[in-house]
Amino acid sequence: MSEVLGSELASEPIAVPEEKEFSDIQIVLFELAGKKYGVDVSQVQGVVDIMKITSIPKAPYYMEGVTNLRGEVLPVVDLRKKLGLQARDADAPFNMIIINTKKKAIGFTVDQVNVVMDIDAGDISVVPGIANTGDNDAIFGVAKHKEYLILLIDLLKITGTIDENILEGWE
Repeated sequence: MSEVLGSELASEPIAVPEEKEFSDIQIVLFELAGKKYGVDVSQVQGVVDIMKITSIPKAPYYMEGVTNLRGEVLPVVDLRKKLGLQARDADAPFNMIIINTKKKAIGFTVDQVNVVMDIDAGDISVVPGIANTGDNDAIFGVAKHKEYLILLIDLLKITGTIDENILEGWE
């Protein structure tokens, strides 16, 4: 499932308009703990299947460790843990979404990546304020699609809450 999704990658978190009006977006749809999430395709460098992850002693709770992707050592974040969700089973399969920050590419483990899809602006609603606390402030909208809801997440905003010591020296 390895693929590169775009040459123009976002390097800044997504700006949510003050008027709470959204634009049509294209997302990478993925699952975490039985819920559907979407990240703007412009933030995604690629998606890879299960890779060997080397754990790092005394790393923050949400750090899975590091992995080697085409000769580059990447830090790997467990998105379930970072969002305060129940940890996945140790032997459960997963995918990794790779994003680029200003300092370093980072891998986020997710349960499953589904598809790349278009979301119409009219199908996006603002997240209730009570849901926007801590790392959840990266969830900027909820999209209605068929019979389910998709939580729209800004992974670059999540990287802003990762311990700076982890990204230090990875430039």
